[in-house]
Amino acid sequence: MSAIDSHGSYTNLIEGWNYGFLILVIIIFAGIIGGLASYYLNESDDKSKIKSIVLGVAAAFIVPVLLNMISSNLLSDSQKRFDALFSFAGFCVLAAVFSRNFLENIYNKVLQQVGSINDKVKMMEQVTEEPDISDSERQSMGEVKGQLSEEDKTVLQSFANGRFAYRALPGLTKDSGLERSQVEQCLNKLMANQLVESKLNDKQQMRYFLSGKGRKLLGAMDD
Repeated sequence: MSAIDSHGSYTNLIEGWNYGFLILVIIIFAGIIGGLASYYLNESDDKSKIKSIVLGVAAAFIVPVLLNMISSNLLSDSQKRFDALFSFAGFCVLAAVFSRNFLENIYNKVLQQVGSINDKVKMMEQVTEEPDISDSERQSMGEVKGQLSEEDKTVLQSFANGRFAYRALPGLTKDSGLERSQVEQCLNKLMANQLVESKLNDKQQMRYFLSGKGRKLLGAMDD
């Protein structure tokens, strides 16, 4: 059941603070009901009724966090449709029934996301931090530079000219103006010289990026 206006679109069933209060009531009651269900389902665990209810309410309060983490629209939809509201309530009860496992899984998921964010921040800092070049490194860079062809240098320069730190093969091919096969050969040579590194993104697609040595060589080329 839902409220639909004259234009055929959904309208809010409850507005503002009233909706927020309703969600709060649902979470608390769902937590209590789920906590009691968990207690009676696991009486052999010597867990007290109060402890089960507390864990159930805590798990129910975490449900909106989980919905936000997975980019679900269930909470916003429940303001417009009764079926979504009942689904949200059922989700809260289910989380409360399995409160211990639910809370542990959410905790681990949050830790994973925080760790992933920290890794990305560190990687961005490494990419954006300007490296210092010593005299010995300049000499070494000069030797490496002498081993590179003009095509290798063009591909290397494409990393600096692009908008992205992690480059795809088609983008490098377009920016360098070379043939795809030439770019692949250049990348293999640059990676062999530890000037470029590669990684798989979340979609298992290959991406290339400058190593610290590669950034230093680019700086030496610009000097």
